[in-house]
Amino acid sequence: MISLKSFPIDWDCNKLTIVGVKENVNDLSFGNRDASDSLIYSKFPKPLRGVKEWDNLFLNFRDSGQFEDGIHVAVVDQELTAEQAALIPDIPLPTEVCDGLDNDDNGQIDEGYEADGDGISDCFDNCPYYANSGQEDYDHDGFGDDCDLDGDNDGLTDSFEQARSQTNPSKPDTDGDGIPDAEEDDDVDGLSNELEQMAGTNPVDGSSFPRSVNVTVNLEPGFNSINLPIELSFLSVMTPDIFMIGGPEEVDRVLRHDPTTGQVLQAFYDNYGQPDGDTISLRRDQGLIVYAKASKSITYSLLLECPTYDLRIGLNHIGFPCIAEGTTAFQLLENLGGEAAVSSIQRYNKTTGQFETAAYENGQIVGADFPIIPGEGYFVFMKQDKPGFRP
Repeated sequence: MISLKSFPIDWDCNKLTIVGVKENVNDLSFGNRDASDSLIYSKFPKPLRGVKEWDNLFLNFRDSGQFEDGIHVAVVDQELTAEQAALIPDIPLPTEVCDGLDNDDNGQIDEGYEADGDGISDCFDNCPYYANSGQEDYDHDGFGDDCDLDGDNDGLTDSFEQARSQTNPSKPDTDGDGIPDAEEDDDVDGLSNELEQMAGTNPVDGSSFPRSVNVTVNLEPGFNSINLPIELSFLSVMTPDIFMIGGPEEVDRVLRHDPTTGQVLQAFYDNYGQPDGDTISLRRDQGLIVYAKASKSITYSLLLECPTYDLRIGLNHIGFPCIAEGTTAFQLLENLGGEAAVSSIQRYNKTTGQFETAAYENGQIVGADFPIIPGEGYFVFMKQDKPGFRP
């Protein structure tokens, strides 16, 4: 209902001013009403055309019968109930995306998409998480120099070239001989720098070279003592595919003994299947205890540098990914330095569910002469430290 606010108005610009005129907003198309509230029908409805008169009007919905009770919307002489009106979906407001446009029409472009504070939107920034307002890109590969792991695109990371291969991270062919740095074999051991990078070996030391290994790790429900032929500087508790072993339906928890501190670290899945527990560093010379929920076999085929072992007095839980085929527990005890250096070595036999032990007793090796197999974890009890051991 449109009602007079304070002054007489010329309702429809016919040069007549009327006091107290009212008009139902739903009936404007049928005509106007005079001061006595009688309908003046017009074949050609006269809309509100005044401009200044609008300042003297106000909308009073409470005077209209159609708006007295609850929420009403007039649609072909039918009204929606409050419950029906509540089902009408809200029209979503435009949201900002990173595209160089002001999608939400708030006068800002790509707000919320500028992670490094260099003034360049993430979707256009060649280093979205490293501030580099100059956007320098030496090799034109789309990655800015400040975040490009391989600045010259020669297949070797900048850090590897600086610390290991001693080549120039800004030149793909440091010595200019026509052979890219990645394909060079600087230590003449028959393996390219790129292969040594993959294996983690030293490309300028001929005695440090990778071996091709195939290691199968077998898990059975319950307790397992294993060794993985992979090395990671850290694992933040467990990844969803824990150590590439399995998810929460396959693995319950993983434990690792830290010989430096003597502590046992463990990572596990909680009741919701989410990783929890300690942050664990993983080395290919160390063993892991895995409590599995199902049988599983995992095969690793890779190039790696065979580890050396810094053994400490007491318990050492280790594995041997590069052990020579046919090596047994008795042979390993002798290689470790004999009775003066080591007391025993144990393994868990999944078939019998029992531990097997090879040990020194009165100068003689006794017990089970079990095979030393890549992928298994062994408990070695040392009498003295033995750094740099190679089996």
